[in-house]
Amino acid sequence: MADITKQLSEGFILTVGITPPGKNRERTAARYITTMLALTVAGAAAMFAFILSRVL
Repeated sequence: MADITKQLSEGFILTVGITPPGKNRERTAARYITTMLALTVAGAAAMFAFILSRVL
């Protein structure tokens, strides 16, 4: 799990172009980025389901 979180955060940092966190803050940054990504995907899925329920 930690390896996946680290890969996600490194990919996000490289893609977005933000400054990488310091050595002592890597774990916190990885958790934050992973949590925000999961919430964004869940929110998009919820909006899609809501819109789909209104259309059908």
